[in-house]
Amino acid sequence: MKRLALASLVLFASWASCQKSNSDSVVLVDVDATGGLVGITQLQATVTLGGLSTSEDFPKTNAGATITFPTSFSLSMPRSRQGTLAVGITAVDASGSPVASGQDAKAVVVGNQTTLSIVLQAIGPNPGKDASAPPDSAPDVLSRDSGAGGVIGVGGATATGGVVGSGGVVGSGGFVASGGATTAGSGGKTGGGGITGSGGIVTTTTITSSGGISGSGGTPGKGGTTSSGGTTTTPTGGTTTSGTKNSGTTVTIVSGKATGAMTGFGWVALGSADTITDPTCGASKAAITSATPCAAAPNWSSTSALCITGSTPALSSSPTSAEYSANYGVVIGVNAGDAGGTGDPSLVLGQAFTSITIAATGLPTSTVRAQVHVKGDPDGTSYCMTYSASAMTLANFATDCYNTAPTGKIAAASIANIDKFSLEAVSGSAPVTVTSMCIAGITFAK
Repeated sequence: MKRLALASLVLFASWASCQKSNSDSVVLVDVDATGGLVGITQLQATVTLGGLSTSEDFPKTNAGATITFPTSFSLSMPRSRQGTLAVGITAVDASGSPVASGQDAKAVVVGNQTTLSIVLQAIGPNPGKDASAPPDSAPDVLSRDSGAGGVIGVGGATATGGVVGSGGVVGSGGFVASGGATTAGSGGKTGGGGITGSGGIVTTTTITSSGGISGSGGTPGKGGTTSSGGTTTTPTGGTTTSGTKNSGTTVTIVSGKATGAMTGFGWVALGSADTITDPTCGASKAAITSATPCAAAPNWSSTSALCITGSTPALSSSPTSAEYSANYGVVIGVNAGDAGGTGDPSLVLGQAFTSITIAATGLPTSTVRAQVHVKGDPDGTSYCMTYSASAMTLANFATDCYNTAPTGKIAAASIANIDKFSLEAVSGSAPVTVTSMCIAGITFAK
């Protein structure tokens, strides 16, 4: 069956190459990693457009060679394919274990080049949870993130390395990956094979790295990357986009994204024992779990708020750190910025506010904590305080907010570098049910 699929691909890819001319749309995906990330040997990408999705691995086989960042890959498709294209990446090490994730999405510029920028952020064994602490802090997971992932879900989507179905993506339209774009630059290599779907988006994949790696679809070393169809790019450490700078003191939510004093995307998070039923993920409305996160295209129930519905089981009478890690609660959050060109590329708040007021609805009667994360801190380190509907002093947020007299308070100089805000319905001795707990807006004061 696989041999038949590849044979049909060769014919289709050849046709696509003859027909491409100036009509194809090209998407360049720049990928970088935050400081301290080492040992990444493969990028597992999930690409979604118009309700269809496919997966690509770079390099195709995880041979254990470390990828040098920044790197990039390109996709090309006929201009008949329009809409918002989302790319979620899970970076794995030589053992295949996820170590980082990130995502971005942008409307395709038909017949021209669209650039996405993804900054990978680390995933811990238990993302964002300090195993030594009670169930107080949530993983820093993005619904679509430029800095790690806004991308919804826990740690980004994990690509399977192949597409379900005979010869392509299940469903009409399909994706077709070309059998290796010609690339320029020393150390370049033409990759092989692709995936053909039923009908047609043509996707040509090319990956570049300043250090040179083996990737599906062609890998150059230093130098420009020429994708089939004639779009040439020169890697310079990542595409810089001006984006929309954070401004003002208020934040409103529009279709899953913040505007105003914050310009990042919304996200959710949960432990492996916890449950989220809303939002769901993608056209299939798949459930979001800690094992099956959603890298892009979450289905938010409101266009003017970020809402979550879910539940947590009761903790035992003497919970262990492992139990806290698996059952810390359900979380709804939003990023301060977005490096994908639609938000503040600095990824941080950027202003030294003194207080924050979060307009929230649908709170359970159990404990709810407000949380912030500072850019550059480990994923498991967050500052929190018990939620209040009135203004909360940012200087009172602490890593040990569950103590009677917290001592690990956030430094004043760190407030402008906050990159994530969230509300967590904390697990407890009784089961917790959360029904449409929403962040409807945020107001800061100086």
